[in-house]
Amino acid sequence: MVELRSEKKNQWPQGVDDKDDSRRPNNRQIKGAQFYLTEVAAPKGKLSKSGTVMLDDQRVSLEWYLWEGERPQIHMYAKKGGYIALRYNGELFQLSSNKVHFRWFGVIESKVQQNLTLVLESQHFQPTNERWGVHSDQSRNRLIFTGNGEKGVEVPISDWGSEFVERLPDAILQAIRRARSDADGSMDDEDYRKRLQEKFGRRWTIKTLVEPRKSEPDMILGTATDEQVEVINGQGRRRKGRKTIKIVRPRIAPGGDSKGVERDTPVDVPRFRYAQADEFEKPWHLAAWAPNDPDGPTVVMNSESPVLQEIVEHHQTQYADVYAEEVAKTVRQVFGEIATCKIAHSQKLRKKLSEEELDRDYRSEPALTVGLMGLIAEESVIAQRLGKLGRKKAADASVAG
Repeated sequence: MVELRSEKKNQWPQGVDDKDDSRRPNNRQIKGAQFYLTEVAAPKGKLSKSGTVMLDDQRVSLEWYLWEGERPQIHMYAKKGGYIALRYNGELFQLSSNKVHFRWFGVIESKVQQNLTLVLESQHFQPTNERWGVHSDQSRNRLIFTGNGEKGVEVPISDWGSEFVERLPDAILQAIRRARSDADGSMDDEDYRKRLQEKFGRRWTIKTLVEPRKSEPDMILGTATDEQVEVINGQGRRRKGRKTIKIVRPRIAPGGDSKGVERDTPVDVPRFRYAQADEFEKPWHLAAWAPNDPDGPTVVMNSESPVLQEIVEHHQTQYADVYAEEVAKTVRQVFGEIATCKIAHSQKLRKKLSEEELDRDYRSEPALTVGLMGLIAEESVIAQRLGKLGRKKAADASVAG
């Protein structure tokens, strides 16, 4: 590659035989992305681990490269930080460092995102190859996907991400664990999940196709799976005065020759944990939904959000200084629990929306942040729990006057 030293035409070489040093170009050999991922070192950093995971019935390969320590100064020639990209005919398409895209692959921590590169290569679409795979659009600027009954749609990267989480390499999992510290304010007490499920279980239900019992009506054709799901009271009905009974039945996937019936199943109450501001798209956002978290579906709360800090400080002023830590913990617990409630309740929308639409539009960081700024519900729960601390401090006389 010939690289000109100036943008001014009068300083360009006059011809191939021009030997003037002031106009001489730089000759540089072009190296591909893999070279900068595997062959370039840094004084205090190196490629720690790498590997390949096969996805979607061996039709998609995912190469992962995990860096350790300082990154090499390659920003003039290649992307310095981590990214996700699709490889097609030796070129990288749709390269992204978007935090949301990394969450598809179970990586929420920014420190890991900066050091992890994921390169996916899918089977190419061929009319004779099960009519399944990726291909370029007419502009040849992006890739599209045909298969699974769809034609010319977005490449299902999020689906491949979900599958990757189930096979997450140990090196990446350990990097995630190291990036999470106790200082983030993670909550170990998960009794709230059971408490919320018991309180709202009858109302938080969704229809799920499951294996029928003998002689059950309204059967629908489907395909049997190995997944087991809880069905409320067998057919979702509850007699007055009796406790709700849950039984387990195999899930049936739509389409196929097996028979299934739609029954009420309880929605899942996700976990929540606290993290720092750099894990979010914007540092003031309050919450993010991470359905592919390695520990299970999780709401990640921003402990440094000014929205939350303002509320913590407001309640701390109402009680003696000795209770400051207890007040902060209570406020964070309440906001985490209410955030999980919003996610659990939103599963009702699956009747009208796909999971992808639900996560993208209704469970996005902006949507969750605005949804948690209502104060009325949060304040009532906070006040109830802080009541155990006794009376509030008397109002400042100078202020009252």
